[in-house]
Amino acid sequence: MMAEKEVENLLFPPEEKATPSVTIAGEEEREGSSDSTDKQPSATPTNSPIKQAGPPPGPTFDELARELTRYTRLAKRIQYESRRVIRLGMFEVHCDELIRTLVKRAEGLCDRLLDRILEDHRSMNKA
Repeated sequence: MMAEKEVENLLFPPEEKATPSVTIAGEEEREGSSDSTDKQPSATPTNSPIKQAGPPPGPTFDELARELTRYTRLAKRIQYESRRVIRLGMFEVHCDELIRTLVKRAEGLCDRLLDRILEDHRSMNKA
């Protein structure tokens, strides 16, 4: 469960809420002026949405690739190095289903990371 949250935070980093600030152009000049035509300030948002031609926000390709190889290795390690049967006194715990479930979860995380890498690559190629 914790690994899924790490991947979620990596794929979709929490964004800070940016409130557009409004500046009044020429406010200092109008304070001393008594002209009635200058009384209407022009408000312009300083945080206007501008299309960025740079890389998409979020993790870089190298970070995503590093996480992808990490979870791929983890899935292989779980699948091939885990013990299938654990003896506890007079009981045996068969772990086949647990191992399959853990491998599927790790592979699912790999798929999500790979989808994000492909999505970022497509968006960069369109621009």
